[in-house]
Amino acid sequence: MTYSQSLKNRNKQKYQVVQELRRKYALIDLLLISGLPKSIYDYYEHQNETDKYHDIKILISEIFEASNKTYGYRRIKLALQNFYEVKIAYKTVVKLMKELPIVCKVRKKRYRYISQISNKITPNLLKRDFKKDEPNIAWVTDVSEFRFNRKRLYLSVIQDLYNGEVKGYQISRSQNQDLILKTLKKSINPNEDLSKLLMHSGQGILYQSPKYRNYRKKSSFTQSISTKGNAY
Repeated sequence: MTYSQSLKNRNKQKYQVVQELRRKYALIDLLLISGLPKSIYDYYEHQNETDKYHDIKILISEIFEASNKTYGYRRIKLALQNFYEVKIAYKTVVKLMKELPIVCKVRKKRYRYISQISNKITPNLLKRDFKKDEPNIAWVTDVSEFRFNRKRLYLSVIQDLYNGEVKGYQISRSQNQDLILKTLKKSINPNEDLSKLLMHSGQGILYQSPKYRNYRKKSSFTQSISTKGNAY
């Protein structure tokens, strides 16, 4: 071991001792007693400042990838706070995202286009009438997003407005057509007459796809879709 390496190791040991005693004693006294120069102490402090965000950077990267690279610093900050109980300032999140580096995508607005298609093809037949006196008259369906073990999951549910019974549900890691169709297949009994059934959903593109509409025709139920701004 060279003299410079030996001196570096001794300085690092002194720094660690000073850090351990800082809660009880003044820093200026500890530096004087240990013989550790203030410049060397500041050097190791700077190293710790850059390293202490290592785990948070990993979480930021995971959140960013899980959002399909669409989350900006505001949403990432909220995700860190709500899902991982990490308290961190917005400015720090911006700084760490620049260091990674991470740049979110600008999402295109498609809702107006989808809304126009929905109103022309399938009107809102339910009209916010969420109470029914008989079963299998009106069902409602939707997809909810949640996290479990740092993974994004999607829950598709169909519910009967007669008594709130869950007719069927499906969980998937992807929000796709299979999720919607599997929920339908679990909910529908081939032996039941569903000619009077109204199936109501939001304006999601998955509820307007050809596969969904073809399955609706085979099962004989009528489709209803919420109008824009009325997806309760």
